[in-house]
Amino acid sequence: MKPEDEYRTLLFALRYQARKAVEAHWKAEGRKPQYIESRKLRLASEQWLTDHYAELLPRAQELVAYIRLSAQKKKRSNHSRIPVQMLGAK
Repeated sequence: MKPEDEYRTLLFALRYQARKAVEAHWKAEGRKPQYIESRKLRLASEQWLTDHYAELLPRAQELVAYIRLSAQKKKRSNHSRIPVQMLGAK
């Protein structure tokens, strides 16, 4: 993975973790995130990311490692060339 792709993936993971944290916090308060404007959720997530960066970074790095591992498995997997399937067996 290129360095700029890793950076982009890490930013995605950080924003994702922040959004999930905000949604969990709001649910704990009794609010329903599905009925709140997406703009408000995005702004709250950005603020949460700013305030809790050190807490979110390790979880985001775990998510990036999982994404990278999944991509590697996908590249190795080539189910279309299994000999039994080529013979027409069911």
